[in-house]
Amino acid sequence: MRAWSSRFCSAAPDVDAPFGALSDFFCLAPLSGAFVANPPFEPAVVLAMARRMGALLDAADAADAHLSFIVVMPRWAADAAGRAPCGA
Repeated sequence: MRAWSSRFCSAAPDVDAPFGALSDFFCLAPLSGAFVANPPFEPAVVLAMARRMGALLDAADAADAHLSFIVVMPRWAADAAGRAPCGA
């Protein structure tokens, strides 16, 4: 589904570099642009991604830059305490 973009981040950038991978998402540090994220649907990864995106958005805001993320996620059922797996 990334037919419109030949560049992407990868959990295995060394393996995916020949196919256009830039780096691991957690090493990417954009200050501006629009990005689509489709992370592994693992709660710990999604939470780390959300924290990283928050820090990147704060840095972009401080630099008066425009940065946005669209995140593709499954619909998760709430746990027994009524929370989504990432605390959302």
